[in-house]
Amino acid sequence: MKYQYGITPLEYDKMSRLQGNVCAICREPNSRNRFLGVDHCHATKKVRGLLCDTCNTTLGKFHDDPERFLRAAEYLERNVGGPAMRPMLAGKIASVDEVCFPVYCTPKLDGIRCLILGGEAVSRKLKAIPNRHVADALFLGVEGCDGELMVPGATNFGETSSAIMSRDGTPVFEYHVFDLFTAPGGYLERMEVLKAIPLLRESLRLVLPVEIKDATELDAYEKRCLGEGHEGVMLRSPDGPYKHGRSTVREGYLLKLKRFEDDEAVVIGYEELQRNENAAEKDALGHTKRSKAKAGMVGGGTLGKLIVRRADGVEFAIGSGLDDATRTRAWAERDSLAGRLVKYKHLPHGAQEAPRHPIFLGFRHADDV
Repeated sequence: MKYQYGITPLEYDKMSRLQGNVCAICREPNSRNRFLGVDHCHATKKVRGLLCDTCNTTLGKFHDDPERFLRAAEYLERNVGGPAMRPMLAGKIASVDEVCFPVYCTPKLDGIRCLILGGEAVSRKLKAIPNRHVADALFLGVEGCDGELMVPGATNFGETSSAIMSRDGTPVFEYHVFDLFTAPGGYLERMEVLKAIPLLRESLRLVLPVEIKDATELDAYEKRCLGEGHEGVMLRSPDGPYKHGRSTVREGYLLKLKRFEDDEAVVIGYEELQRNENAAEKDALGHTKRSKAKAGMVGGGTLGKLIVRRADGVEFAIGSGLDDATRTRAWAERDSLAGRLVKYKHLPHGAQEAPRHPIFLGFRHADDV
């Protein structure tokens, strides 16, 4: 094997474990009747992975030509109606009255969506995860994994996005896997397949669901998730398939329950943080107060607010949620802020035009939108 393919038996065993001991294409398990052979590029002799004999032969008949496979996929989708690969997205529920119990719930994680597709870590737009350290660590991971990339200890979304979506750097990260889109059947069936696959990478975490039988249990679970710092709750029907696209509330394949809603806006300006140096006075109740006279307001040398424009043209300011480090860094880069995409959360109910209580979450990379 070493002479023919440049791979030792030890390297073969390691590669097999990383693939979950299944064929990289058809996902059939390695067995006496379906032995996984080493697949290599005929032009470069570089080892690409392990395939069963049927899939390996098919690659050879297609002469390793990606264009032929793309045309074949287009043909099948056009004539058989197979779904194009897209990550499953959650439908929004405004009330627990819309939930069909029982459901299986997990915390809503505030990270970067990541799928393992073709042995590569890709974003929700199916573009390669930019950070080379993260991409290399997840290369040839278990095909079909769907999850969220998180940075342990990150206090906000901006820290996670900056670490994962920047090309350089070696961030400490965790890949929280919550589904397997290559597995057949309903959600619980897919989870059983996922639990049986050895996730050998130190960075991988399996997100296991909790069965919720009624609204009372859901309320308690939501409070627990919020208390742990999560955004909300994700709900799945036990027999729901993996839908390539957004689930509807009626389908219930994947739903999210959040009191705040997330949105994006484009930066069009900024305001400096003002420090009030007007003289302190006592009011009629003995409370200290300061006038907001313009003459006594002094620039603080750091960012105060971001002026942003939503997709519908509504303009507003975001000041809450910006920590000192973000304010300092943004102020230093203020000349290049215009045009950057901002992720924020807000209360959806009661808003007339501008969002109620917008809170800055982070600058967002275009590939994660």
